[in-house]
Amino acid sequence: MRTRILTMMLTMLIVSAQYAMAQTADSVDVIDYDLTLDLSEGAPYHAMAALTVQLERPLSTMALQLEGIVDSMAIDGNMLATNNLEQIPVGGIAVGQPFVLTVWYRGTGHVESYGWGGFHFDRDMSYNLGVAFNEDPHVIGRAMFP
Repeated sequence: MRTRILTMMLTMLIVSAQYAMAQTADSVDVIDYDLTLDLSEGAPYHAMAALTVQLERPLSTMALQLEGIVDSMAIDGNMLATNNLEQIPVGGIAVGQPFVLTVWYRGTGHVESYGWGGFHFDRDMSYNLGVAFNEDPHVIGRAMFP
């Protein structure tokens, strides 16, 4: 009887863990990044990122993160009425159909609270230390692009 109860509990644990992983699985696959950064004037920098993306499941909106300010966005060359990276409208785009999301943005670089990792602007140069001690995840080189 004890073995049967333990087996049932273990089975329920495995099934619930698999369900939880399926619910949090990525729903967007970024296939390619084409990044253009204009650092000629230091901070603030100006940038453009063209992301080739495909949806892994049907979505009405998708979200990206960025340490910067979004000026405008387009999907396959069609300008979007929003510049909110947390609510990018993708309704009507088929699952598995690649599309290009272009984001024009600007920023001043992101430096972790510890003051070491991140993107730094000095008088004569700009440089990226893409590892952070005080942030999770520790990789912060991604802060320069969506």
